[in-house]
Amino acid sequence: MIDKLEAIDLESSPSRPRAIRATTTIKRLKQKLDRKKKASSKKLDKELQLPRTTVRRILKNDPGCHGYKVIIEPALTDQHIHQQKRICKMDSE
Repeated sequence: MIDKLEAIDLESSPSRPRAIRATTTIKRLKQKLDRKKKASSKKLDKELQLPRTTVRRILKNDPGCHGYKVIIEPALTDQHIHQQKRICKMDSE
């Protein structure tokens, strides 16, 4: 990177190359998602033998892919809704 004249060669990067995020890797991941529809990044990185950060980066940056997290919400009963409305009325007065 730095030669004898102490000039910096900007042609080559000082960090390791990011060859793993190639188009073939992205295609493999998308094919796996087409077959499974729902898969966690943990399972995908093990099946494709890729770093988890690479899988997450592909899911985040490439169109047609997106990550998700299942959010479990408690079911509200009619009694809960009635109590919430009553509390809101009390607060507004």
